[in-house]
Amino acid sequence: MFTLQTTAREYKGAQTNLRKIFGGFLLSPPTDISVRHSYREGELLAMVLWENTIEKRFDGLQTVINLIIKDEKVRRSENSEIQKTFFIANENTEEKFSSADLPWNTNFTLQYAVGDQRGPESISMKLFSDLDLSPPEDISVTPEVVDEALTTIISWNNRDVFEDMTGPPVKMKLWDNTEDGKMKV
Repeated sequence: MFTLQTTAREYKGAQTNLRKIFGGFLLSPPTDISVRHSYREGELLAMVLWENTIEKRFDGLQTVINLIIKDEKVRRSENSEIQKTFFIANENTEEKFSSADLPWNTNFTLQYAVGDQRGPESISMKLFSDLDLSPPEDISVTPEVVDEALTTIISWNNRDVFEDMTGPPVKMKLWDNTEDGKMKV
């Protein structure tokens, strides 16, 4: 905090109101926030990307990533959330998260911090659960005879293919009719 006052020897002018030293500095949240997904070695990955709104860097400025994990096991009338907070260097404009470490229903926000002061948070966004896990489309079953054996070629189009041409795996279950007419896996 500070004030200003003009003086000439023992004569003093009016004093300004008390002001904060850093009170006028806005810590607006990052913008253009997006999530890109990929699938590597059995893990769904989410890369969070953003644009910094504070162009001039200075010591102590950090980007804060708040992970919000809603507890699905708690009754809906009770609001139970777990929040994990990560501080990263402000020069970074991306961070990677794995589904092996975080649950499907994880959301996140971004904000800036200087010391113990934090700016406003961005809107909450989904880390994984915005992916469409609907069954594949355009399923085609084509019987063919190959080497005197009847075979079937099953093909489909995946709904969610990521930018890097990966996507969540498709699980195929084959069922067999039993002698009593029931199906078994």
